[in-house]
Amino acid sequence: MTRATHKAESKPYLHSLSSNKQPYYWKMLGVVIFCLVIAAILKVGIGAYSNFIAPNNVYGQWVEIDAPPSQTERLTLSPEGVFRNDRLIATQFDFDGTFITINHSIGESIYKLSGSYVSPQLHRITPPLPRQRFTLKSEQDAKVDSASSSQVQRRAALSEHFSAQ
Repeated sequence: MTRATHKAESKPYLHSLSSNKQPYYWKMLGVVIFCLVIAAILKVGIGAYSNFIAPNNVYGQWVEIDAPPSQTERLTLSPEGVFRNDRLIATQFDFDGTFITINHSIGESIYKLSGSYVSPQLHRITPPLPRQRFTLKSEQDAKVDSASSSQVQRRAALSEHFSAQ
């Protein structure tokens, strides 16, 4: 009798599982969609991060700012190496997205990338003295052009003022 009772009890349990297949299907579909969304977000995030730390973000000629024209340094970062004033100082550099580390014959120099995407700047961290700041050559040219145009306007205004008297 125990056997028959056992079978009778198990049938409603199996019957309830078969009628509940649809909610189970939707739960599994939800889990699969959730996993696909997370995988897509991770792929986009990892791609953006790898683009952010790519060395080609710092390739180019960096010109020292706030220095006299005769003592201005030019730092060129390229796949071929690092050049200071057109002289090769290192054949490679490390870039982690924020800091540029250059190992050369004098020692190690560390530069921090700061500023904005439109106007990036490099600040020398190590060695700390003398303090140096660099900007990309195209950015530096734009600053010089705007400064020279304002100087020309100032001179013209002064010339006009004194010639009128």
